[in-house]
Amino acid sequence: MLGHTGHTDTFTRHNLPPEDQQPVFLLDRFQYPEHLNAGVELTNAMVARSFGDRVALIRIGRRRTSKELADWTNRLAHVLVEDLGIKLGNRALIHLANNPAMLACWLAATKAGAAVVNTTPMLRAGALAKIVDKAEITHALCDTRLMIDMVACGKDRKFLKSVVGFDRTSNHDAELDRLALEKPITYTAVDTGHDDVALLGFTFGTTGDAKATMHFHRDLLIIADSYAREVLDIQPKDIFVGSPPLAFTFGLGGLAIFPLLETESPPNMIEIIEKYHATICFTAPTVYRYMMRAIEEGADLSSLRVAVSAGKIDAQFHAPSRHRNRLSLVLTGRRIGGATFDFTIEIHCGTEHCMSYPATQILIDAPGKSTRWPDDMCAALTPYILNEV
Repeated sequence: MLGHTGHTDTFTRHNLPPEDQQPVFLLDRFQYPEHLNAGVELTNAMVARSFGDRVALIRIGRRRTSKELADWTNRLAHVLVEDLGIKLGNRALIHLANNPAMLACWLAATKAGAAVVNTTPMLRAGALAKIVDKAEITHALCDTRLMIDMVACGKDRKFLKSVVGFDRTSNHDAELDRLALEKPITYTAVDTGHDDVALLGFTFGTTGDAKATMHFHRDLLIIADSYAREVLDIQPKDIFVGSPPLAFTFGLGGLAIFPLLETESPPNMIEIIEKYHATICFTAPTVYRYMMRAIEEGADLSSLRVAVSAGKIDAQFHAPSRHRNRLSLVLTGRRIGGATFDFTIEIHCGTEHCMSYPATQILIDAPGKSTRWPDDMCAALTPYILNEV
């Protein structure tokens, strides 16, 4: 049964599946308060726990501490509520490539109590319009370089009230940035419930109309408190690097919710790993193949201790043909630097350690978790059980 909601706009709660069609949530190990805001927990709460001076973001040429990120997102949250009129439960769309500005806008909108939809710059006006209509988006925040498509999308949209530009650079030369500079660096958390929807994760719509998964505030913290802590065994010294878009849950988990270092392209990533000695990498199988070639050409990726992958299998990342379209895993057992390979099905569902086991075996090792395979693989797997594909 759902608990307290802080949303005055209850669109997302009313559009959840009926309770008898929802998964069984096994939450005994995760005791979160009834009132919870993931944006606050990922920023302000970290400062309150004396982690304010720790580096949270590294972007080429600049490092930002947890305190700087908290202050920045607090200013933005003030703008969203006071100037743009976002109400608790409104849907806010953010349109930008991977960048600290996109992360800050996502955190700020989450703090303000919106249900956020992150999108990639490859989506044009027509695709954006379908998402805006389906999610009944009320507010859009957009990189000023991408405003042509966003403005075109906004024409004749029934629910979209405002489209506001922001500057992806440190120049703060856009409407959202200029308004934020006038705001205080403190922000009082809004009264969201732990099972209020915080995130809508949309597909690209390549197989029909775009569809969205709905994620509660508690869901955004559980992946860090379970997979990141218990499987990846994250340490304070770890530095994250990766290529997946923050608009995808795989990228948002690996490069934002877990401590992060973000980048934009595979060549950049090789340079960043070598320069900053990144220890955990999130990317796709094709990029790992590129990284293997880079090692053969002399790149030093020995700082990596864990490599996490999701995405479609290609010829170099082999799985039995009858399952090739169903699994987001299986390498050949090779290593990159000192890394152990952790391969996930969708977003942090299960992991495979290919260093020790044949490529046709899968190890489900997320503590306290069971996974159910689709179709002919529909057998319940419990933790630490090795199964043949």
